[in-house]
Amino acid sequence: MRTGRYTAEQLLNYTAVDLTSSGEEEAMRERDEFNFSVNIQLSEASINYVRRNLVSLSREQYERKVST
Repeated sequence: MRTGRYTAEQLLNYTAVDLTSSGEEEAMRERDEFNFSVNIQLSEASINYVRRNLVSLSREQYERKVST
C-alpha cells in the first residue's frame, strides 16, 4: 500500500487456491508449509509466478518423500 500500487480492498480480495486439482494431484495433498526466498518482493511477483513455483516446490518435496 505504501507504493500506491494496491488499495486495501485489492489486497483483501483474495481466494483460496486449490493446488490439488480437486484432490487429483497426489503431490499437492500432503504438502508441508515452507518458507523460501526468490530474491524478489512478493508485490513484484505475478500470481502465476507464485503458483507455478509453489506447485514445483511441492512436487519436488513429494518426490523426495515418496523416494525415501
